[in-house]
Amino acid sequence: MTPPPRTIKSQVGRYTLDIPICENEETTIRIVQQVNECLQKIEDESDRVDSMAYALKAAVSFAAELHKAEAERANETKEILLALDAISEALRAILQNAQPPE
Repeated sequence: MTPPPRTIKSQVGRYTLDIPICENEETTIRIVQQVNECLQKIEDESDRVDSMAYALKAAVSFAAELHKAEAERANETKEILLALDAISEALRAILQNAQPPE
């Protein structure tokens, strides 16, 4: 049986929650701070008080950021693979043109 994940008590919005630790406590605290900053920004821009709407907007915002980061990583990976392929072709050409030792 798998033990339950370690958690830390943390204030998210107006609630104190047991948050599962992500990597380590410092990282988890930093993530909670980012969520709180996002919630505060959404709250400041809103005309009404609606915690559920704030939470949903924050979730969508973080999902959009994740999607963008994944797309950028995929693009960077593609560029790296193309560069490695070009290097491989250049090395192959150099080796084909090299004279055998006498």
